Amino acid sequence: MFLTLVTAPAFAQSTDPNAATVVATTAPPVTLPPTTTTPPVTTAAPTTVVATTAAPTTAPPTVVTTSVAPTTVVTPPTQPPRSTPVVTTKPIVAPTVPKVIVPKVAPPKVDGSRPKAVPAGSSSIEVDIRSQRLLLFKNGSLFRSIHVSTGSGRHYCDKGSCATANTPRGRFRIYNRISGWRTSHLGRLFNPLYFTGGFAIHGAGSVPNYPASHGCIRVTIATANWLPSVVANGTPVWVH
Repeated sequence: MFLTLVTAPAFAQSTDPNAATVVATTAPPVTLPPTTTTPPVTTAAPTTVVATTAAPTTAPPTVVTTSVAPTTVVTPPTQPPRSTPVVTTKPIVAPTVPKVIVPKVAPPKVDGSRPKAVPAGSSSIEVDIRSQRLLLFKNGSLFRSIHVSTGSGRHYCDKGSCATANTPRGRFRIYNRISGWRTSHLGRLFNPLYFTGGFAIHGAGSVPNYPASHGCIRVTIATANWLPSVVANGTPVWVH
């Protein structure tokens, strides 16, 4: 704001005594510099105004808990597109396969059952000491596989004579037989079939799964019941 101060007109009085006239002159207006009115200053702590943009208010989602059994959705595998079969009008000729003749082998029967009688000359016996088996063949085919117990290989003495309990190995033939029980100085034999010297295939009350005899070939009493009826004198016996 600017204020203009207007002063009243000054009267100049002549010092001349003869002057009778008083001339009034008007002094030019004096312009004073503007007066600045300073309002009282109040010192206050600075206030920090932070302008923030309020985030949009989102109401929290309402969670509803329900007990629902889980549902298993099984998606079947996608099947590849099937190709359309091509029908050939040409006749298909099957290749000629030569006929193979396989000889029939009769399976071995269980020990103890009584087979039919076998004519003399059509059977043979093979004794495998390592596996403790007697193989009975009929007309060249395996007819029976029988568990046996051969010589233990131990040294023994009887009535002043000593020997080793070994079953003789080699090729022999059935040369003699006794029906029923026979008692020897080494034990009892049932339906013995002698194949060399005093060694025989015979029934015994003990036929373990290992070599245990004095040299004979032990079979069960059930086997000894029918074995003589299918093994004639002269039947080959191969012990190995």
